[in-house]
This record gives sequence, structure tokens and C-alpha cells, in this order.
Amino acid sequence: MTKRWVLSISKPTVRCPLYPAYPADIDVIGVRGIIDTIIETVGTTNPVYLSIDIDVIDPGICPGTGTPESGGWTTRELRQIIRGLEPLRIVGADIVEVAPAYDNAGETTALATSDLVFEMISIMVKNPGFEGPEVDIAAPRVPNAKSKRERNEL
Repeated sequence: MTKRWVLSISKPTVRCPLYPAYPADIDVIGVRGIIDTIIETVGTTNPVYLSIDIDVIDPGICPGTGTPESGGWTTRELRQIIRGLEPLRIVGADIVEVAPAYDNAGETTALATSDLVFEMISIMVKNPGFEGPEVDIAAPRVPNAKSKRERNEL
């Protein structure tokens, strides 16, 4: 029986039951420790849906969220963690809590979000977790091309 995981990287003050470590653990075990803990808990054969709450990033970097929490990660740390999750079978992902109305003039939250989405999609392309059903695809049908002269003769 295959387990299905929803991996949520959320606020530093909230422990998600499906996330195996507090985000504040990065100060103690580091980025590599967070990655190793996630991979050991989830495994590399189970399908995983990755959900990232943007307010896990410090509001000094990403203010565009409805519930800012101080003491968050940097975008560099989160990007390294996402890249470290490449061995997982990620079948889908999202980023939540992005509030453009609260973003700054430099749109740093939007920039960070687009970078993180790029990283998540890159993992899914490199290591597809769901190949989908096998489908027979018919050869393309090419219409008989007639010359202009042949069309005019009809």
C-alpha cells in the first residue's frame, strides 16, 4: 500500500502534523538537517503534494502575506530546501498566502514566489512523480495537399 503525503512548509510558530520538524529547527540542524528529516519521514517512493505557505519567509523579505510572522526563513534557505527535495516523488505543489496588496514597491514577495514556483516545477520535471495512465496516441493524419492548379481545376 502506497502512502500519499501532503508536505506543508508553514509558519515558524505553527507545527503542521504532516511536517516532521519545526521551521525554527533550521537554527539547530541547518538546511541539510531539514532536508534529511523531510526525506526520511516522507520517503522517496510515495507521491507527495508540496504546499508552501509564503509567510514561512521572514516578512522583512516577503511582506506580501496576510499573516506575517517574524523570524522566518530567508528565500535562499527555502530555495535550498526545495532543491534538496529533488529525490521526492512530488506530484503537485502550491504556494499559499500570497497577498499582492501587501507587497512592497519592489514586489519582493511576487519575485520570491515566482522563483520558488520555478524550483518546484523544475523538481517535478527532473523527477516525475506521476507519469499518468498509459495512452495510445494515433499517428497524426496529414491531409492530402493539392497544388493550387489542382484546386482550381476542380
